[in-house]
Amino acid sequence: MSHLLIDGSQLTDSQAEKIMRAKIMPLAFVALFVFGMVSSYGRSKAIGTKLKITEKETVSYSGDATETDAGTLGKRLVELDYFDGQGDADVLLSKNDSGFTVSFVLQDGAWESASTVTSFASLGRQLHQILGGRPLTVNLIDSDINVRRSLSITQSESVLAASECESIRYLSPATEAQADLLADAFKKVGFFDGNNPKDVFLEIGSDSETQIISAVVQEGVWNDPEMVASFDALFAGLAGIINAPIEYRLIDKSNNLHHSNSFAE
Repeated sequence: MSHLLIDGSQLTDSQAEKIMRAKIMPLAFVALFVFGMVSSYGRSKAIGTKLKITEKETVSYSGDATETDAGTLGKRLVELDYFDGQGDADVLLSKNDSGFTVSFVLQDGAWESASTVTSFASLGRQLHQILGGRPLTVNLIDSDINVRRSLSITQSESVLAASECESIRYLSPATEAQADLLADAFKKVGFFDGNNPKDVFLEIGSDSETQIISAVVQEGVWNDPEMVASFDALFAGLAGIINAPIEYRLIDKSNNLHHSNSFAE
């Protein structure tokens, strides 16, 4: 048996099965591990004005940042489950003429992990729009408030839930409508089946037309020729469904690129 795609190409049962075994990794799983590395700074080193968000979690704001800004940030961190009320965590918010800076206190050495940096970059993109959509700096700091890693965030990231366990993470200027169309296309070809957690990233290429679609896959998937061929077949058909040229990428949990291919609509 084979699965007929709208462009007339076929994805065989064998190819479909291989893709389902590819272990598309949801970013949430990475984030749950990474956010477990958060810490708090020494109380003697507290800076700014502290705003209590939960019983154990606070946002301290300084510079031109206001209590309203801190409250907006805190609310969003609760929505994103960064603040979960389970342990002490302090986030610093400051503002100057260049924009906002959000600083996260991490356990010693956590900033050396590529997956940690990737997860906090994603978190920063999800905070970007609610903090005015201007360039945002995300600092990873130690308990002595020394900056260990600094990230410049220039895009917003939004999440479209395709099912209870599958989502499209789309980066500006990609729109919700484009993410919704992609999610529907994934459902039509059976890639989104509602059974296995999957996160897929959607970006718009520099030509303003090409949709760059990245899937975080299990280590080594990109070294399996049959698995790669199965992904090629899937995305070749997908371009016809969404009526746009596609560049798809297989990436690891640290956002390193391991395979890519392009298909015209």
